[in-house]
Amino acid sequence: MNSKTSFFFTIAFLLGYSTLAQVKNHAVYTRFRLPASERSALRQELSRENGPYLLFQGGMRKHSTDQENYFPLYRSSLYHGIVTGIYGYRINNTSFEVGMGFIWHVSRNLHELKGFEKSVPIYSNFNSINLPIGFRYDIPTGTKQNFRFGAHTSLNLLIHQTRKPRNPDILYHYFTQWPSTDYVDYVVRIEDKGLTGFFKIGIHTEIKVFKSSSLLLQLSRAVSPSPSRVLNVNWKYQNQSGSFRDEVKLEGTIVELAYKLPLNILNPQKSIPKS
Repeated sequence: MNSKTSFFFTIAFLLGYSTLAQVKNHAVYTRFRLPASERSALRQELSRENGPYLLFQGGMRKHSTDQENYFPLYRSSLYHGIVTGIYGYRINNTSFEVGMGFIWHVSRNLHELKGFEKSVPIYSNFNSINLPIGFRYDIPTGTKQNFRFGAHTSLNLLIHQTRKPRNPDILYHYFTQWPSTDYVDYVVRIEDKGLTGFFKIGIHTEIKVFKSSSLLLQLSRAVSPSPSRVLNVNWKYQNQSGSFRDEVKLEGTIVELAYKLPLNILNPQKSIPKS
């Protein structure tokens, strides 16, 4: 078992153990059941206290690595999904978070053959499981503190890629309609980048729903300090050869909607006198 797999199962175990502990506490709570109106008020009060929470978020990312003018029929390829499950812990206005997510990415870039007035499109799929580690800071507003506004940031480590090109693979691109003798053949090789990731920085607003949980709207920017994947391409055309690099970076603007569940509301028995 490699280090990435071990790390993956460790995080999964910790998240599962914490959730099961909260469910167990909920069973204890049923022994001291309050009237519905009091239970609702108690959950609402507990949701404002410091403690753990679960956050489920999903949205879309618009990246800017494609040469969209060359692919006018594929503009939708600029938009890709991102989903994340997070375990967090809030202390006053600061929250610390760790979780697991999945991010989709498909890029299509056009590369010119040096010495010829011809170009080759390179397609790259880079769908990845990522591990976000970060924190957020927000402040309550309003007399009932039903709204919060703040900023968040995280480091997202890419621990597994679901699709990789075969390495090496001889490919052909025809400049005229097939069958034709006017084509270029090329070989794609993946440059190993090791463990990579991207930073996510943004702002968010939080509003109470169902009195004890919250909905969040997040606007973020993804920034990659280095390429997450590099494809080295060697080509041959009309007895001449050359090479170029195609780089993949997980960058762009992210819009997400999230649901936040404070785990304190599953453990309200600590506030109930056991007489």
